[in-house]
Amino acid sequence: HFRLYALPVTEFWHHSNNSLAHYNLSEDFRNGNVGGDVYAATDIHVLKEEYHRINVVATAMIKTASGDDSEYFRFFDVPAYHFYGTISKTLEFENRIISGLNAAVMLGFSCWQIGMHRQNDALLYGLQLSAHGNHYNLRVNARGIHGRIHTGDAPIVIKTRLDLNFRNWSPYVAYQHGLNDYPFNFYSIGLLYSIPLK
Repeated sequence: HFRLYALPVTEFWHHSNNSLAHYNLSEDFRNGNVGGDVYAATDIHVLKEEYHRINVVATAMIKTASGDDSEYFRFFDVPAYHFYGTISKTLEFENRIISGLNAAVMLGFSCWQIGMHRQNDALLYGLQLSAHGNHYNLRVNARGIHGRIHTGDAPIVIKTRLDLNFRNWSPYVAYQHGLNDYPFNFYSIGLLYSIPLK
């Protein structure tokens, strides 16, 4: 299938004292709003999971040069390309508490423009473990990149998210911990509503 999306359409942001110091920004850059990057991607289902077989998906993605205000260190007005594969396997159980477990591994390659005639190349990698039941889905994943320039291009993030399901309503909580070249933590809480089409 084909995906086209923006992350985000508009972002209202506010820098803390720590992030101002990390990016070496002045007080003039403390807050604002910007438009995000536009992505286009296609996923190719290489191998469909069955009882004795794994699931394999290949993905090709491009990032357009559409982000605003790169001087604020929110988005970067340069193109990027990502190519990666994901291997996963799900185990189903006849259990009310844990009805399924899934493990997924991602490995790939990324490159992006860093100057008029230069680009950075990076290894992409990720690991995700998830469990689900009748009314919940719990995911823990670690992902990162490792570039060749070695100037802040090797961030790692670990994210945990719990979604609860009550008919059409799905409240969730999440926590993201940054490592290495991404020393920031995020907490989020939200509520999703699914609109039935039939």
